[in-house]
Amino acid sequence: MSLVPGTQLGPYGIAEAIGRGGMGEVYRARDARLNRDVAIKTSTQQFSERFEREAKAIAALNHPNICTLFDVGSAPDVPSYLVMELVEGPTLGDRIKEGPIAPAEAEAIALQIALALEAAHEKGITHRDLKPGNIKIRPDGSVKVLDFGLAKVGHTPTVEASENSPTLTSGMTEAGMILGTAAYMAPEQAKGRQVDHRADIWAFGVVLYEMLAGKSLFAGDDLTEVLASVVKDQPDLSVVPARFRKLLEACLQKDPRKRLASISDAKLLLSDDVASPPAAPQKSWLPWAVAAVLAIGLGLALWAPWRASSSTGQDMSVVLESAAQTAWLSPDGTRLLELGETARVLTLSTGEYRELPGIQEMRAPFWSPDGRWIAFYYNYKLMVTPSSGGPVQEICQDTGDWFGGSWHPNGTVLVAAAGGPIRAVKIVNGAAAGGCEAVLPESGNSQWHPEWLPDGEHFLYTVPRAGVYFAKLQDTAPRRILPDVSSVRYAAPVTGEDVGHLLFLRGSRLMAQPFRAEDGSLQGDPVELATDVATEFTPFYGVVSIGSNGLLAYSTGVNSSQLTWLDRQGREIRKAGTPKAYAGLTLSPDDSTIGIAYPSGAGPSTTVRVSDGVETQFDVTRGLVWSPDGAWIAASKNQQGLVRLPAGGGPAEALLANKNAARPSQWTSNGILYTDAGDVWILRHPEMPGSQPEKVLGTPALETQAQLSPNGQWLAFTMIESGPMAVYVCHFPDCADRQKLAGTREPRWSADGKELFWFRDVGEERELVAATVHPGATFAYDPPHVLFSLKADWFAPELNLYTYAPSRDGQRFLVTPFTEDATRRLHLVTSWRRLLKKPNGH
Repeated sequence: MSLVPGTQLGPYGIAEAIGRGGMGEVYRARDARLNRDVAIKTSTQQFSERFEREAKAIAALNHPNICTLFDVGSAPDVPSYLVMELVEGPTLGDRIKEGPIAPAEAEAIALQIALALEAAHEKGITHRDLKPGNIKIRPDGSVKVLDFGLAKVGHTPTVEASENSPTLTSGMTEAGMILGTAAYMAPEQAKGRQVDHRADIWAFGVVLYEMLAGKSLFAGDDLTEVLASVVKDQPDLSVVPARFRKLLEACLQKDPRKRLASISDAKLLLSDDVASPPAAPQKSWLPWAVAAVLAIGLGLALWAPWRASSSTGQDMSVVLESAAQTAWLSPDGTRLLELGETARVLTLSTGEYRELPGIQEMRAPFWSPDGRWIAFYYNYKLMVTPSSGGPVQEICQDTGDWFGGSWHPNGTVLVAAAGGPIRAVKIVNGAAAGGCEAVLPESGNSQWHPEWLPDGEHFLYTVPRAGVYFAKLQDTAPRRILPDVSSVRYAAPVTGEDVGHLLFLRGSRLMAQPFRAEDGSLQGDPVELATDVATEFTPFYGVVSIGSNGLLAYSTGVNSSQLTWLDRQGREIRKAGTPKAYAGLTLSPDDSTIGIAYPSGAGPSTTVRVSDGVETQFDVTRGLVWSPDGAWIAASKNQQGLVRLPAGGGPAEALLANKNAARPSQWTSNGILYTDAGDVWILRHPEMPGSQPEKVLGTPALETQAQLSPNGQWLAFTMIESGPMAVYVCHFPDCADRQKLAGTREPRWSADGKELFWFRDVGEERELVAATVHPGATFAYDPPHVLFSLKADWFAPELNLYTYAPSRDGQRFLVTPFTEDATRRLHLVTSWRRLLKKPNGH
């Protein structure tokens, strides 16, 4: 039976029908428990056996190019149903209807299909119904193989029937069954004989042909003609590019004994093509491509979830469009640490991924020299985990924000601690052997992004707004060697070189300059290696890494946001300013001025008048909140702690010395609320010299984004405990009765205190919700309702920054909708030193 919107199947609420097939219907549904959309495929009684087999087949697979099975179940009038990943985007069949697919695009898609089939075949699963309609291309460019309903698992007998052509069956024994869609059946399948994984290889060849030719390979007026063509006709491969014919001939052998033996061999044939790139770079239509192979001069074959969009044989380089936000090479250049939705390590030679379990969030990671360990920052601590996966160990506490680190072969790790000097700790077998001790004296400046030099005594680091410094342990007079505010990577000299090189950013350009590590002297002139290089965590941290095998990795592409006024229904009223990486939004009490505090010191804090766009810059680092009368601004400033400044501009006045740079979140009539090292404090009388702060929240968890209700009764805040971040409310000031709300982050009160707003993260979007708050001695509120949704942004909630601000009347919201000015791309360059010999590195 058909299901109508609103029908409940267990915890799943049916939203709409999205497909129909011979086995049943497919619906979009909402999983109320996890707040996510799913696809539900229903079955009639007749096909329960098939659906059980499909469930077992898909459940046995865990691969990025195969749809994920979440659940199975049954309900009245629905004998069985599958709950699967909802895969958005067109089918490959839809794409082919538009005409032939460019060779580079077809190659990328084919590689992903091959990877999916390889994963299935390794588990003894034959798909048996591979066709363009069972392949989807998601908006991010990744390919998903769907519908394992005809899958053959091992030697499990299969008996089924279907009335829908051309996907049909006939006969009542396994040997006599005709399965699959006629035009994609292997000849032995069309004859009703037993099949194995080689039937999938045939179908793979048919699908690849149709991508390249833009038309069916086997056609006919009816089922009989189509099957006859499959069995008898020889494919005409003259219509496809010559470099694909060898692979197609191997896949489309009528005799399965002569056919390509393994889908892995198909990958190798495709990689041969990639190794001989086209004369002109190919531009991909995919916004995020996923599947690439690069045969490089060092003997590595990169099997990764990317695809090459352009390459040059002379420089042996490849541009890869990556779904990972950031990626770092291991010191030997054989593995990549990827940070996306999860942290995982890719072995380049095999394409195998290893997830790093037990990690909720990973910031500014770096490898141990032997590649056995990965260090990273989380919750103001330096942590270490095995690169092969394993338990996470705490190394240093109270590191502040994540500003990089460096691991020397002698086991000493340099730690960049926000607002203080660089520290060092010895790590042995993944555990700290001693405390984190300062290796430089307090200088009044932040010391970020350390980089060890080979002798284990000297190192480099960055000072924001100053440049790169050369120092040694306990150095009292570090020397500036570069005016560029950038993280640096040191590349040791190779055979034939007298000196090594420093790689650094000059703006968004990646530069390389000869450098003598022994005395910290730069030699010659810098050479430009790349442009539009991306930064992460701070605007000075280039996503650049080097392998000892000569491989260079860097990312390009910038995501930004646009200040926009929306009404309560999410309709745009007007824009403000120009696209930037906005964060830390506040509004003056009269809504006349916007306050902007950029993340991690990405730029000077600014106020922008709404009326005319005039900006006023403030030399402060974080925060930026308005006094209740709008006359003052409070913020944090490196090495000075909490300060206040006249809202119209003027010198900063120290309120509270704090080496960790306290992050103010709100200035109320009760005082200034701020976060320090994961706890919430209040400075009740900021106008009185010597006023002492009081701790409001001080648990082992991380608390941030504290907001006090206008009547001073309730404190809303974000907290991260053992699970994901969440919004809480407690009675102020004792906060002994924390109440968790159905929200994720950024709580804010309406000016009259009658509403509380917050964001809920739902997939790749964030929903702004509003809840009406009832007066009384206990916190009571109506169920929140969604105002509007925005694409999720990148900023870190620990920074106490906000990406929206409600107007005083609660009818308008200043937001920063996410805009993608460029696709994030990962570049891999082999023998990158060749670029040094060319003018400007090109």
